[in-house]
Amino acid sequence: MDLEQNILLQPSTVTNDVRLLGKIVEMNTILVFNLPNNPGTEWITYSITLAADSGWYKEVFENEVPTELEMREVLSILEHMYIRGEYSRAVDTGSIDSVYLRSGN
Repeated sequence: MDLEQNILLQPSTVTNDVRLLGKIVEMNTILVFNLPNNPGTEWITYSITLAADSGWYKEVFENEVPTELEMREVLSILEHMYIRGEYSRAVDTGSIDSVYLRSGN
């Protein structure tokens, strides 16, 4: 995915740049990923691997890495994927482009 913002003033302290929501055994399970850096005023391309050992963690149990089985279960019953678009507390414009989901096979 590609992200950019038009200004770099008043950076937001919000985290969880990408969130995956699925239901495992009648419970919402949310896995989150934080990008290594916020987008700048030029387009930045980010690539995120959908595997348990690639930087994902459970939102409720912060810093707890999901098992590979939990990751696969969330992906198999994925209800929502959220991509953060706001990186500033100032009045600004954020942009997103080129979001792709690809199979590793």
